[in-house]
Amino acid sequence: VDITLESGYSVSARLGQLDMLEQKTEQALTLTVYQRQATASVSTTDFSHGGLTTLMDKAKSLVSCTQEDPYAGLADKSRMAFEYPDLDLNHAWDLSTADAIQLAINMDTIASTHDSRIISCDSCDISTSTFNCYYANTHGFIGYYPYSIHHISCAVLAQDDNGKQQHGDFDVHCDPEALCDVKSLALSVAEKTCQKLSPRKIKTQRCAVLFAAPVSRGLLSCFFSAINGHSIYREASFLCGALGQQVFPDFVSITQQPHVKRVIHSAPFDAEGAKTCAFPVIEKGCFHQYICDSYSARKLGCKPTGSAGGLHNVIVSDSNLTLTDLFREMGTGLFVTELMGQGINILTGDYSRGASGFWIENGELQFPVSEVTVAGNLRDMFSHVVAIGNDIDRRGNIKAGSILIESMMVAGG
Repeated sequence: VDITLESGYSVSARLGQLDMLEQKTEQALTLTVYQRQATASVSTTDFSHGGLTTLMDKAKSLVSCTQEDPYAGLADKSRMAFEYPDLDLNHAWDLSTADAIQLAINMDTIASTHDSRIISCDSCDISTSTFNCYYANTHGFIGYYPYSIHHISCAVLAQDDNGKQQHGDFDVHCDPEALCDVKSLALSVAEKTCQKLSPRKIKTQRCAVLFAAPVSRGLLSCFFSAINGHSIYREASFLCGALGQQVFPDFVSITQQPHVKRVIHSAPFDAEGAKTCAFPVIEKGCFHQYICDSYSARKLGCKPTGSAGGLHNVIVSDSNLTLTDLFREMGTGLFVTELMGQGINILTGDYSRGASGFWIENGELQFPVSEVTVAGNLRDMFSHVVAIGNDIDRRGNIKAGSILIESMMVAGG
């Protein structure tokens, strides 16, 4: 049985006034039944006695019609997190809705008045939520932990004689005290939006490509999709058979560290109630571990990684270089700050996505670039990583800095 309760609110300001106020109170329960290794899952938001009785009847009816699977079943009892740490993930934000509305309006005002080229704020949002997560199964495990998510964001639209550009950014944390200042966020968004005005096209060429930290996380998520146990046992990954091989340069290490306190995406147990633990995925560039829940681990004949339901706080090593250092290291090339489209084939590793950003020459920003496509093969891209910056984006479950790749095909206008 998996139960999640959420409560909180979100506000949005636009054009100097309240645009939206939403109060959130949500609940969800999922019941998963195993019968002779046949499986059925049913969900509900109705917690009444009648609703739960109906839920159980539906689960029993469905499981009787489901084909048995020898790999299905609960995670092994020996892996249950009967003892787990308090990770200090729940921190209330003492901010009334009235104060949140005023804060969002202030952010909107700061961003929209920073530069005459800014024509409007698309939105300035503030939200806060508290989650209570429960998991129990017939191994006798009952687990519970609360966590909070506090979020601020700002997006603006700017215009000059050559057209319009939009840019947005955000911050998120379990502790509101760790959020960036709304004024700093608004000014940063306004400045970066204006920097994108009057973009140029570049000729088609092979060149160095630097993925900014906020988009490098998406690049690394391709790697984790490729090493997910479900992709591996289906033989639907370009990294099938790569266990033990060199995938990254030897200066790259990647670890899951799920017990870091007061950090969003840490977790004391996974979606199966299994213990989460630190383990290396990449050590000195060498690929060590598929990411497996109990089902995929049984299919592959390997150990589960306590990652059911997703990755928990993945840390990527860096080269102790600032973003400015990476510009100098690159010399000339494309600095990618935004990616569009879904041109990724995990089976073959082929990678092709629309991009925008800035052209770099002699280690310095020259002009904004738009309407280009960056393309390569992920296996080749990972093996030709030149450096990873220390400008780590800590907002997602993959925490990494900007990634410099030696050479990719860049298709321009």
